Amino acid sequence: MDKIEELLQTADKAGGNPRYKSDNLAGVVRRRAHRRQIKMAAGQITIAVLIFMSLCLGIITKNNAPKQLSAEQTASLNAQIQDLNKRIDSTLNLVQEVIASQKAQERLDKLNAELASIPDPVEEMKEKIEKTAFILVYYADKRYEESGNAEDLTQTYSRVIELFPETRSAELARQRLLKIQNNTVNKNNLSI
Repeated sequence: MDKIEELLQTADKAGGNPRYKSDNLAGVVRRRAHRRQIKMAAGQITIAVLIFMSLCLGIITKNNAPKQLSAEQTASLNAQIQDLNKRIDSTLNLVQEVIASQKAQERLDKLNAELASIPDPVEEMKEKIEKTAFILVYYADKRYEESGNAEDLTQTYSRVIELFPETRSAELARQRLLKIQNNTVNKNNLSI
């Protein structure tokens, strides 16, 4: 029996003390009942506080209810509202005008950029005139080298000077004509 008794004692120690002792069971029941009473009282107090707060809010909102305005105050407020509406309308009109002006300026800037990218027709014409005059002088020189016909050369130079007087090629043609005339005069002087 000693072994059984030891085994039971070891089991009791491992299991711990019993949760309720039979001699203290009445105290546990009383404590539970007391806790329930406290919970119920707390719930009732909470409900009473909520009712009190709702009554206070009702009184506060009743005192803060909007007051009726007099006819003069209403008319004054209506006049102020109309004045504000007019200001808003004029401000909106001004904003729309500014936006329209900005859009017009953007279109103008875009058109100016496009115009700037287009070559100047006067400059193009000047370049073409220069090129034409140069070609005439060039081919006249080439024909002279091939044929040796000075009369054809002087006619072409004269035509370039007459048709394109402000070009570099016309200036070159003038210089060459003077040279041809000087050579002709010098040849005539030598032959006399």
